[in-house]
Amino acid sequence: PFQLAKKIQDYDKLVDSLAEGGYRVAYFHCQDSNRDGKTTKIYVTAAYHVRYRLQFMHDGLEHGGISREQILLWALSLGSSIEEAELFSNITNTQDFWNFAMALMNRSGILKLQPWIARDIENHIKTFRLPFNYDQTDSDFDAIHIRRGDKLLYESKKEVKKYWKSRGHNHPPVNYIPFEHYLRYYVKDDCVSRGVKTINRDVYLATDDPIIVKEEIATLIKVNGTRDGTLLVDGCYSLKFHFHPTQSDSTAETFHIQHGGPKGDCVSRYERSIAALSDLIILTKSRTFIGEYNSNWGRLVRLMRISMDNCIKIEKGILGVNETVRIKDVRIAFGSEAPLPSGL
Repeated sequence: PFQLAKKIQDYDKLVDSLAEGGYRVAYFHCQDSNRDGKTTKIYVTAAYHVRYRLQFMHDGLEHGGISREQILLWALSLGSSIEEAELFSNITNTQDFWNFAMALMNRSGILKLQPWIARDIENHIKTFRLPFNYDQTDSDFDAIHIRRGDKLLYESKKEVKKYWKSRGHNHPPVNYIPFEHYLRYYVKDDCVSRGVKTINRDVYLATDDPIIVKEEIATLIKVNGTRDGTLLVDGCYSLKFHFHPTQSDSTAETFHIQHGGPKGDCVSRYERSIAALSDLIILTKSRTFIGEYNSNWGRLVRLMRISMDNCIKIEKGILGVNETVRIKDVRIAFGSEAPLPSGL
């Protein structure tokens, strides 16, 4: 709707001009043809500016540089009630603080997809024909995120060496942690405690290495497979795995934004983005999520699984912060189990 709309290069230049500005943002004015030529102020920022801002707030919390009044105002701007803001402003534990903040953001819809992107994701997921309902508050499937690719060269390299060394290999036989390690949370004790022989689970797998992961699963099924093609883990869990439909054969795609074609091919990049975001949404909706915090996605999925709970009791002054925020089940496959503050 804007006249003389700017090109992506113009936005890049505007953001780059703030490279020394830390968490500052830039803006420009546009005339909106849908609003009788009224002027609209457009703010422009980039991911690293948001990170600078969150780092600034994190450091302020750690060193007392942010006042209680500022925290109260921030909570109210995130859509909290007065009672919630009071509780929020009295939190002393940094991790509890960020969990509460993320719960408010999620409830207020601040972390929200643009409507046309949400529409395209929904339509894309419908083509999956998943045998489970992914869009329920309490979903009945699990999800595992296996991030390899370039992460194996940097962030995950230390953890890979540590894993194989713990198993007697000074020189790792492969440069990744095997898929079998992600399944260690599926234990026989669960069947014993429930008094059942088998627990059936659908498991959605999101990965940038689908071919190798499928080979690993096939090898495991040869040893511990069932007649219906599921994998029996620890004599208890019968797991049926599901992948993104485009990862169903030997030409399986990855969804990294830099893969699959020239950077200037906007249609191709958009399609890959929708495919990747579809995986992300399914991960956030799962009953149990298994991943790791070396991955930006692993951290983002955890943040999107945080919600406010028992709000009525907050207004009555009954609950504390740990009883207020709900974090859907997250299991860490390897690496640190302590999440970083939001966006860091």
